[in-house]
Amino acid sequence: MIETRLRKRREALNLSQTRLAYLAQVPACVISDCERGKRLPWPAARRALAEALGMPEAKLFPAEEEICERP
Repeated sequence: MIETRLRKRREALNLSQTRLAYLAQVPACVISDCERGKRLPWPAARRALAEALGMPEAKLFPAEEEICERP
């Protein structure tokens, strides 16, 4: 699941949600909501988060999970 991959990678890099938000230039609430499974980030934020976490966007946000966005 996206929230698990995002949190595990962030924690592996020893980054707080606030620091990752700064590095990716997205609001911290986006990271928090994604890690809690409340939302998927918009495309620009996906690219920025993947870049900040040093991993391919497709690996962090697989396409098949995009259609399963939670309300």
